[in-house]
Amino acid sequence: MQYQAKGLRYIKNSCKIVLTFRFSIPDDRMGDYVTFAGKQRLMSSRNILFISSWYPDRITRSNGDFVKRHAQAAAIGNRVAVLYVKYDPAMKPGKEIQETGDGNFSEVIIYFNILSGLFSGIRKIIQYYRIYFQGYRYIRKQYFDPELVHANITYPIGILALLYRWRYGKQYIISEHWSAYLAENHSKLTFSRKLIDRFVVRRSSMILPVTRNLRDSLDRLGFRTNYAVIPNVVDVGKFSPLEEASGSRTFIHLSTLNDPVKNISGMLQATAKLSQKRQDFRLEIIGIENVEKHRQLARELGILGSFVRVEEEIDHKEVPERLRKSMCLLMFSNFESLPVIIIEALASGIPVISSDVGGIKEYISAQEGILVPKQNIDALTGAMDYMLDRHNDYTKEHLAEHALKNFSPEAIGPQLDSIYESVLTHG
Repeated sequence: MQYQAKGLRYIKNSCKIVLTFRFSIPDDRMGDYVTFAGKQRLMSSRNILFISSWYPDRITRSNGDFVKRHAQAAAIGNRVAVLYVKYDPAMKPGKEIQETGDGNFSEVIIYFNILSGLFSGIRKIIQYYRIYFQGYRYIRKQYFDPELVHANITYPIGILALLYRWRYGKQYIISEHWSAYLAENHSKLTFSRKLIDRFVVRRSSMILPVTRNLRDSLDRLGFRTNYAVIPNVVDVGKFSPLEEASGSRTFIHLSTLNDPVKNISGMLQATAKLSQKRQDFRLEIIGIENVEKHRQLARELGILGSFVRVEEEIDHKEVPERLRKSMCLLMFSNFESLPVIIIEALASGIPVISSDVGGIKEYISAQEGILVPKQNIDALTGAMDYMLDRHNDYTKEHLAEHALKNFSPEAIGPQLDSIYESVLTHG
């Protein structure tokens, strides 16, 4: 398929253009057939605007990467533009655009900073929403007039989706991933926050939680609207098993390393306990937060270096190779919805040990791994011990096929297509 490049223009009040071209499919190419899992389907292309509370950017490279993958899945059968506004205190006051395009999928990320001084906090919020409205007009002028707004993570971007509806008359749907909305965290949400979120959600056309567990939690919060469960997406083209068994005895954990959520300390305690029984394994922990603190705990437990290595965050391009060369993914979170890393591990052909929290059990059965009660260190130790002896019982072909069937862009894209068509056709 041939694509046409078009020049960009400045948003009102001038913005620096970082990437100065985009791609669009000529109108006479719409109606092409696309292939999903060997079947042809007529493309009924819609113009979808993605906005999100979190999204990967130059400051936080992996923040909300699952939103990007949903947008890319949606772009298989639709024209998708992502609009994201990010405050960057390191840049000079003003605005700057970073723009990319790849076929049906485009990103417009606008960074901004304001002069410090009186009421800077309020001025930052006002500028944030002002730029989003400028960005909407820019998308409409340079790309397409959005038919539907697909918001991601209700707060705060849901407020903007509602404002778009009031201003431009566009319906919106919301994908929800955030574990803050799980039932065990409801008490941590303020009354005003719940009130605002309910108001936003009830005026949406549909909400798309990533698990049934999250759907039930949202319903208990009073989020009254239509529901459809759409899980996270993994690029199975990047994540695939090794052709030959690696012979690895390495558990691997990748996350933010936020201990109140991920329970890294509990994982280290289980590792220390297992090390007293056997010495034929290692644990690699990779992430962002409190790396030195976790190293210190491992050092105090006498397992740093000999059994445990704690690394700084790695580039996401390195993750597939690290996963496929490991024996098992290890998770011990206190709460989760559906971590993308679990899906990536399955696609890489390795089983999962995880705490039984959130919607993980909806996709992890005894054929894909082991679930243990959260915060139960003895149970985690036992699961690790069992996995070391029985990891060959988990076939990489089944694990990869499980990921392909449930989480690939080819599996999720048509589901999103159906939702877009239903909302735009029936309201």
